[in-house]
Amino acid sequence: MIILFIWLLLGGNEELDLGSVTGSVRDSDTRDPVELATIHLVELNRVVAASQDGSFDIQDIPYGSYTLRFYRVGYHPFTQRVRVTQHEPVRLTILLQKSETATGTVIVESEATLRTGNEPETVLAGKDLRNQLGKTIAETMATQPGLAQRSMGPAPSRPVIRGLSGDRLLILDDGSRTGDLSATSPDHALTIDPMTAERIEVFQGPEAFLFGSSVLGGVINVVKNQIMTDPSPHYHGAVSGQAESVNAGGTAGLAVSGPAGPLMMRTDGSFRQAGDISTPEGTLKNTWIQTKTVSTGLSHIWSDGYGGVSAGLYQTGYGIPGGFVGGHRNGVDISINRRSLEFRTGFATPYWFANRVETGVNHVFYHHMEEEKEGITGAEFGLLTTNAFLHLTHGHQGTLERGRWGFWFENRNYASGKLTFTPASTEQSVAGFLIEEWTWNTLRIKAALRLDYKSVAPNRPDTSNRIGYLAPRTFSDWSGGLSVDFPITQTLSAGGNLMRTFRAPGIEELYSDGPHLAAYSFEIGNPKLNQENGLGQELWLKSVTPDRTWRLAVFHSFIGGYLYPANTGRVNSKLPPLLDYQFSGADARLAGAEGQVDQQWGPWQLFASVSSVTGTLTESNHPLPQIPPVSGKVQLRYRPGQQEYGLTGRWAARQWRTGEFEEPTNGYWVTDWFSQFHWQFEEALLTLDLAVENLFDTTYRNHLSRVKSIMPEPGRNVKAMVRYYF
Repeated sequence: MIILFIWLLLGGNEELDLGSVTGSVRDSDTRDPVELATIHLVELNRVVAASQDGSFDIQDIPYGSYTLRFYRVGYHPFTQRVRVTQHEPVRLTILLQKSETATGTVIVESEATLRTGNEPETVLAGKDLRNQLGKTIAETMATQPGLAQRSMGPAPSRPVIRGLSGDRLLILDDGSRTGDLSATSPDHALTIDPMTAERIEVFQGPEAFLFGSSVLGGVINVVKNQIMTDPSPHYHGAVSGQAESVNAGGTAGLAVSGPAGPLMMRTDGSFRQAGDISTPEGTLKNTWIQTKTVSTGLSHIWSDGYGGVSAGLYQTGYGIPGGFVGGHRNGVDISINRRSLEFRTGFATPYWFANRVETGVNHVFYHHMEEEKEGITGAEFGLLTTNAFLHLTHGHQGTLERGRWGFWFENRNYASGKLTFTPASTEQSVAGFLIEEWTWNTLRIKAALRLDYKSVAPNRPDTSNRIGYLAPRTFSDWSGGLSVDFPITQTLSAGGNLMRTFRAPGIEELYSDGPHLAAYSFEIGNPKLNQENGLGQELWLKSVTPDRTWRLAVFHSFIGGYLYPANTGRVNSKLPPLLDYQFSGADARLAGAEGQVDQQWGPWQLFASVSSVTGTLTESNHPLPQIPPVSGKVQLRYRPGQQEYGLTGRWAARQWRTGEFEEPTNGYWVTDWFSQFHWQFEEALLTLDLAVENLFDTTYRNHLSRVKSIMPEPGRNVKAMVRYYF
């Protein structure tokens, strides 16, 4: 009904002004065709495959400006901007650089299109994704510049960007919210397995407001293309297997897409099992993990649109270690069951204000249980999440090159039981947003504005609760961002971002009052908490030449009413030895800098990065807890042909700026070795990745680990991964 209403409102029977983009994809060195390359038309969310002679033909494109992204295993991704007009078809010859000889960062951009469009800041795909593939999204992304990993063992880990995580860093599954509780507590796992991901994107700046208002840390989107948007005459896919020694772990994955009668289908699944982690000081007990996933998408595709449905199942069980003050003596076992169902459609229109319409509904059922070793269930959580969106995209209009506007709605029904006392509650959120891009002289400018309204209400308001009156709360505010990109020379550009964010407190922060054994805490909410507002600034300088790429950035963020669970240092009087954690709001400031350089000498490549961030509670001038130390990596690669060999050094400085009741950690240097091989067949590719992490079995501790006082990080880990693309 929603789709029919939108179609009728926009007058779906009028004729469209349509053009096309044709061309070929070739190897930049040999000029041979690159067969079966994937071409993604971003604004229309259409994906096509090049033929065996490298040619491609994308028809029925409404007039306007677009972004094309080109992908092929064994090559670096490439991004090209095009303008489709009535005068003549757009014809392109795209030269892809082999991953053995390519320069630059993970995503390759032409000098004229640095950071243009609603494009991610970083894309992790292909061999780089295979090389860094871990048990979780956080482990997979941990070595990217500016990123860190917050954990309570291997399973419940979450990425950190510039010291920000939780609800300030939004993580999406194929563009949709996960509908889990991973952002609310350090023991809750993120319900995305990276094994079947096609790529992982990181958005920062104005583009992030397309997805939410509390995005000061950015947005991470794990892309699987579950609902296909363009037809393919053949089946394609990948079969994967991975093994590692540090936990006797193994993982298998399968992803297949292709025609299913008149429909297109994509199916994927994975199975992961691992035992306890081995460290240089012994075994970290109760760090086992077992995960099963399966998902299927079906779509119907016509000349200027598509409509589809997908369903997914994610089941996992894992252990949380114990044995220290604030934790259960023997640890806690957690089981999670997540089921999702999504409908999505998109189609072209003839109207200047909406060349393209995309809308969808996503429903997620989430169930979570925490069980003590004695068989006692200590906590149980249930969450039903439904969200819907409407996105309208326009092309070139006057001075505006392109833009997107739309609406978003979410309803969350939350319940908890057993030893937890957070009341059953309902959250509802409504938002509208606008993102525009234009060029003024040589400046490329992007701006975003978003308006949000959120209500939080216990199903039964409690006037006698000991933490205060559990009253319904409502919050509303605006957020937005502005970015400027200025080319100084053909190879050097400068720019900056300005962001204002809005975050309303959640159910747990407002109404919690009870033990959370797996998190080693007794959580005390505050029904009177106010909203959080952030103001972030960034300045950067970037250079791209044939042999060298480098980037420097400085950033500063002020967060008014920073919401966090403060460790009071008190042992709870009812349930010792749990410590009281009181949800509080206080002004905070974060500032830091990042730098990276990528240098090429023939078959040799050297990459180095460094990241620094400090966090301070401004009123007390005390450090914020859980802020990563200065860290970085140095990587040397050698590519003598169809192979690749390399060494990586991961390092961190001593973290002495600690929050109240937080332990300092020493600095470290850890060395990894890796190699990659691939064999090309007629219509298939076989890859083999071998690696040894922590080559010298170094003892070190991650400052963001909640269990660092028990055991250090994992010891020497021999890994092998085989993937067959067909």
